[in-house]
Amino acid sequence: MHYLTTEEQERLAYAEGYTETAALLGRLDDAHAALGRATADLLHLDELQAELDDVGDERDDALAALDPLGCKLHDTRAELALTRDKLNTYRSALMAIEAEMPAHIRQFIREVLA
Repeated sequence: MHYLTTEEQERLAYAEGYTETAALLGRLDDAHAALGRATADLLHLDELQAELDDVGDERDDALAALDPLGCKLHDTRAELALTRDKLNTYRSALMAIEAEMPAHIRQFIREVLA
């Protein structure tokens, strides 16, 4: 048995003089076409959502990788600050020692180190 498509049924209804039925079949055919387009759009939206989820996962992975680096950077900066403080302390101590030395000994040390 062969079934007619909605479009074929519409043409047959017009040919037989059933104009109201043909109009309803035309609207039904239009609704089927719109449903097909909407289904295709939904499939496309599902694909886009999957891509968006993948990008979100990649972003989360990147943020997780950055977190330890941020901690390491913070620790390195703190260590640098401590090293600078030690340097300033040693520099101050050296200047104090140097101030207690006679001028000719300071000159001798500079000549030796040059």
